[in-house]
Amino acid sequence: MAPTVGGVGVANVMTISVLERRGEIGLRRALGATRTHIATQFVVESASLAVLGGVFGTLAGFYPAVRAARIDPAEAVRPIT
Repeated sequence: MAPTVGGVGVANVMTISVLERRGEIGLRRALGATRTHIATQFVVESASLAVLGGVFGTLAGFYPAVRAARIDPAEAVRPIT
């Protein structure tokens, strides 16, 4: 489930990025960039976004995971008041 949500998020961000940068894309094409150059740029950007998101997501989940693993079993089953 989480990879699907992450993939949809990256796809959404990249779709918006392409729409917002149409002028830049047109200028680059007019100056001689090929379709492959443009596609490669966006594939590299999306891969970078996905990798950085994964790295920061892992660091963000690490601390709560360590805290959960250190909870004393008797404390874990005690009701919160």
